[in-house]
Amino acid sequence: MRTFITKKTVTSLLHHRLFFPLILGCHLIHPSTGGALAFSSLNEMPTTTRFITNRMCPYAQKAWLALELDGRDYTLEEISLYGPNGKPDFFWELNPAGTVPVMVSCNDVVCDSEDILDYLNVDGEDTDGGEGGEEGVAYWRSLVKNKISPVGKRAVFASDPTELFALLVGNEDAGGGVDGKIVGPYLCGAVPSSADCAAFPFFWRIESEFGFPAECNKLKSWLNTCLSNPKFKKTVQKSWWWWW
Repeated sequence: MRTFITKKTVTSLLHHRLFFPLILGCHLIHPSTGGALAFSSLNEMPTTTRFITNRMCPYAQKAWLALELDGRDYTLEEISLYGPNGKPDFFWELNPAGTVPVMVSCNDVVCDSEDILDYLNVDGEDTDGGEGGEEGVAYWRSLVKNKISPVGKRAVFASDPTELFALLVGNEDAGGGVDGKIVGPYLCGAVPSSADCAAFPFFWRIESEFGFPAECNKLKSWLNTCLSNPKFKKTVQKSWWWWW
């Protein structure tokens, strides 16, 4: 879902000096007319993508990774999510759902980690096809969302990774489990993609809690590859949250 800043939001944000340079440097879309609200006097000033997040959240982490891989200039602003110093008013204006992360890229406000991955489009050309191309990226992103997330949650709540490990190892006669799908050195080939962005925060937490099964050599090698990449390592925090 892509959300555009409204005129009401502009008025509110003008009271926040933190966002003043961002607003002045952008064309803002008014949904009732479809026209751009341009601050032309400072329209030539350079703009920077703004990333509003909490570093401990795995969903925010995967979007942060995509920003790092994209290579664009951005500023990271961390907000509290709970307690008396929780989400500030300007954040609710940007994203009424109240979830992190939020990325503001000139006139676009993108409020979902999966949408941020799509927006940044850090995937290279599909040169290999299958598990090493678009098909592989789609597989991993779906796997994390629909299987790793719920199965991993059950494993943590039950303090029992049996079901999770069965998913990772799989049945060799049936083509193997998750481990067997890794192309290497990254999930879909020689360079990281949005698949790695989506998977790394979840598998890193799983490995920190349970380790990986002895049979999952590819998964271990992939995680080590990610951790040796400064862009991935930058997003790893000493204190972190699960995904619920």
